[in-house]
Amino acid sequence: MAWVLLSWNDKYIDSFSQFWKNIWLAFQVKDDLLDVEWTFEETGKSVWWEKKWFVYFIWIEKSKEYLDKLSSEAINCIKPLKSEKLEFLVNYIKKRSS
Repeated sequence: MAWVLLSWNDKYIDSFSQFWKNIWLAFQVKDDLLDVEWTFEETGKSVWWEKKWFVYFIWIEKSKEYLDKLSSEAINCIKPLKSEKLEFLVNYIKKRSS
């Protein structure tokens, strides 16, 4: 659906595509962090360290730094669109607790 909305103006398609790559990756990193830092009671999910790729390979602090970087890059990609809803989505994913 997003591609249809932007198809009228090609100058935003590359930025929007990069935005979704960053936001998808940020979601995955945050998900891995939740799984190792929170309990089953808090997230409703089981915790398996060996399945948390980002945390396993670059550890918790580097994963948090990477999440911050991805979030910032995602917001920079959508600045020309001036979309509060997309910025809300980035911040929600970054701060979510489940």
